[in-house]
Amino acid sequence: MSHRHRDKIKIIVISVILLLLVSIYAYRAYTYRLHQPIKIMKYPIKVDFSTNPKLGVTGTPDLNFGRVPNKLVATRFITMNNTYGIPVNISPEIDGNVSPFISLNSNSWSLQPGQAENLNVSVELPEGEPLGNYTGTLTLYVKRI
Repeated sequence: MSHRHRDKIKIIVISVILLLLVSIYAYRAYTYRLHQPIKIMKYPIKVDFSTNPKLGVTGTPDLNFGRVPNKLVATRFITMNNTYGIPVNISPEIDGNVSPFISLNSNSWSLQPGQAENLNVSVELPEGEPLGNYTGTLTLYVKRI
């Protein structure tokens, strides 16, 4: 085998290895991007559990529940509308000292393009828990399916 022939084989092998490495990198970057949220929305949550039943729940459109009488369930909703043109999955996460008292009508759901759905966010202070102000954050992660 001539020296030129060996050099050609080396160049072909190196080219194949580089092409393989670039392909692997591109595939991993693409799949990583697919699993990253395309949007993260945060909603502050505020609630004042009270024994004063005359004040009730405030009528604000956000997740400020206002003063909620003890042993009453208060609910707010967020309408999610998929305007991305691709199917998405929405996953909620709640943190803060209010999180044990929050319930959602769904832990994860999918929306097709143009589809809308409500996420109901309810709050209730169980008997035996201390009255007072509680706060937290509802974070919604929107990801491609």
